Amino acid sequence: MARIDADRLSILDLYEISVQNPPLAAALLRAIHGGPARVLQEDFSGSAAVSRAWIGNAPVARSVAVDLDARALARARRLAG
Repeated sequence: MARIDADRLSILDLYEISVQNPPLAAALLRAIHGGPARVLQEDFSGSAAVSRAWIGNAPVARSVAVDLDARALARARRLAG
């Protein structure tokens, strides 16, 4: 297991590592939809990790990440490319 240097990570990085499994969440949402799901709206997105996983899995996928924290959204935009 890789060592995590918590002093160099943001609160959002730590949240993603400890709480989320974005690839699994994106796959689950696609499976629940049962069809060619293209657009995801992630409310209270925080780090937008699920949105980033969603758009990373399908070439035509789009995501709308919604959150009140402007810093979290700026980070999500930066990480999404």
